[in-house]
Amino acid sequence: MLVVMSNGRAIPDDRAIGNIYGPDKVAAFANFEQDLLRDLIPFIEKKYKPLTTRGNRAIAGLSMGGGQSLNFGLGNLDKFAWVGGFSSAPNTKKPEKLVPDPARARQLLKLLWISCGDADGLLKVSQRTHEYLYQHHVPRKRCMRACATPICLGTWAYSARPFCQQRQALRPAAHLYASQRQHY
Repeated sequence: MLVVMSNGRAIPDDRAIGNIYGPDKVAAFANFEQDLLRDLIPFIEKKYKPLTTRGNRAIAGLSMGGGQSLNFGLGNLDKFAWVGGFSSAPNTKKPEKLVPDPARARQLLKLLWISCGDADGLLKVSQRTHEYLYQHHVPRKRCMRACATPICLGTWAYSARPFCQQRQALRPAAHLYASQRQHY
C-alpha cells in the first residue's frame, strides 16, 4: 500500500497564517480537488507505478480532510472505490449532493467508512451523512467512538487502521490518498 498525505490546500502560500478561514483559504480546500486529480495522482502514478484502476485507489481523511475525502471520493467514483471520512468537517457537502445517485454508489463503492467521536463537535456532519445513506440503502461502515474531548484526534488512529486493514484484505496493492488535518 502506498500512502500519500498532502496538506489538502491549493494556494500559493499554504502556511497557516493570517485568517485561516478567509475566503481564499477556504476556497483552497475545494480547489485542491483539481490539484489532486490533475497533478498529484498522475505524479504519484508516474513516479511509483502503483495499480491505477479505481478499484485500487482509496481516499480518506480526518476533519477538513474527511470532508474533502467524502466530497472528492464520492464525487469521483470513476476514480475512487474506497472512501473514508473520519470526523468530517462542515466543508462536507450535504448528503444529497455527495450521493445524488445512490444506486450508482451502491454499485461502485467497495467501502465507505464514516466515523466520529460521540463528543466530537463534528458529529452532526457524520450523522446527517449516515442517515441519508441508511435511508438510501448505501452500504457503509459507521463507527462511533467514545470520546472525552470535543475534537477527538484518536478517531484518526481508531478509523485509519481498520479502514486500511479492510482495504488491504480486499485489495492488496493499492494506494491511499489521505488529507491530513491541519493543526493551527
